[in-house]
Amino acid sequence: EVGVEIEPFGDLNTEAERKLGQLVLEK
Repeated sequence: EVGVEIEPFGDLNTEAERKLGQLVLEK
């Protein structure tokens, strides 16, 4: 159960990091 819950969070973290990275480059 724990592994299944961690996978989606990992994907969200990756997407969030990419979005934050783009915002930083824009600034």
